[in-house]
Amino acid sequence: MTISSGVWTFGVTGGSITGLANGTTGVVYPSARPSRVNGVTVAPGTYKIVAGKPVLVSK
Repeated sequence: MTISSGVWTFGVTGGSITGLANGTTGVVYPSARPSRVNGVTVAPGTYKIVAGKPVLVSK
C-alpha cells in the first residue's frame, strides 16, 4: 500500500489504512485478504474519501 500526492493504492496483499484525508482518491485491487480503508472493509474498485469514509467511484 502506498500513499502519494493524495492518491493511495492497495496492492494484492490487502491490508488496512486509516487517517486518509477527505478528497483523496485511491484504487483497491483484488487481494487475498480483505482491504480496509478508514475502518471500512472495501471491495476492489476506485474510491474517494468523503466525510472520512470511502465512497465507491467506479469498479
